Amino acid sequence: MDVEEPPLVQLVNAILLASLEKDATQIRLRPPNQVLFVIGASAQLELAPPHELYARIIRRLSVMANLPVYQRHEAARGRIHIRVGRFQEARWTIEVAGHGPTLAAHLEAVAAADDVPAPPYRS
Repeated sequence: MDVEEPPLVQLVNAILLASLEKDATQIRLRPPNQVLFVIGASAQLELAPPHELYARIIRRLSVMANLPVYQRHEAARGRIHIRVGRFQEARWTIEVAGHGPTLAAHLEAVAAADDVPAPPYRS
């Protein structure tokens, strides 16, 4: 049985996949509703989701990283490790800080490997 993912999950996966395909080293989510990719030395606006989706995107990333609940004026840090699109392995470190209008997230690419067949086993 093939179950379709909810739209928010599809959006977050599309953001992660686009960052991999564009070789972005960082993804920055900044208030009020900006998603920036850092490619080379420049930050480029990739997406400006509706304001009501911005916090939900960060919450989804936080769930993917299994981040703990954090207090005001603190940050939560973790890792996201998934298989997305043609990438066999993709990993990011993530830091989420702020609350309400100051909520922000910063993801840094750790590794990404294309889905390449493994070499034949030799005994």
